Amino acid sequence: MGSFVLASPLRTPRAAAWEAHSLTQLTDGRFELGLGTGLPTMRQAADELGLPYGSGQDRLDQVSETIDHVRRLDGAAHTPVMIAAGGPKARRLAAAKADIVALAGGALTTRAEMAGHVEEIRAAAGARADDLELSHNIFVVGDEAPPWISRFLGGLDAKTLIERDSLTVLTGDLDTMAAELERRRDELGVSYFTVNSAFVEEFAPLVERLTGK
Repeated sequence: MGSFVLASPLRTPRAAAWEAHSLTQLTDGRFELGLGTGLPTMRQAADELGLPYGSGQDRLDQVSETIDHVRRLDGAAHTPVMIAAGGPKARRLAAAKADIVALAGGALTTRAEMAGHVEEIRAAAGARADDLELSHNIFVVGDEAPPWISRFLGGLDAKTLIERDSLTVLTGDLDTMAAELERRRDELGVSYFTVNSAFVEEFAPLVERLTGK
C-alpha cells in the first residue's frame, strides 16, 4: 500500500515521516511513501491548514527533510520512498535520496525527452543508479478519456494524446498494449507502472499477461 504522492506543503516533514513509519510498522513493511512538491492547487489547501506553501525550492527542501526524518526512524523495516520528479532539481534529489523515481513529465513529453530525463537521473545517482526503480503514471487506457482527466491533462483529449504518442496513454488491443509496456521497460527502464483507478478493469488483463515477465 502507499500514498502515491503526498504534497509536501500539507504536512510538516516530521509529521509526514512519523505517519509513514507508523504505516510501515502496521503493514509489516508493505507501505511505500510517495512525495512531491504538489500542484499549484495545493496552495489553497495549505492556507486552510495554516501551513506555509513556500517557493518551489522550499517545497523541495521539505521533501528532502521528510526523507531524512524517515531514514532516522527506519529500523529493521525500511520505508521505500518514491519522489515524483518533474523538474531538474527534483530529478537530482530523487537520484540522491529516493528508492523509486516517478517520471513526472508533461502530457506531451516525448519519448526522447523522457529518455533524457532518465539518463539525467542515472548520471546523478552514480553508484546507486542500479538500485533505483523507475515509475510512470498512465492516465488513460484505451481511446477515451473522462472529461476530468482531460482537464487535468491541460484540456487534451484522448485523440490528441494518441496522435502525439503521449506516454500518458496506453491504447490498442491487449497484444499492442503489452508490447508497449515492454518497450517502455526496455527503452526507458520503467518497471513500475501506476494506473488511474478509472481504468483498473481495462488494465487488469495486462497485469495477468505480464506477471513474471
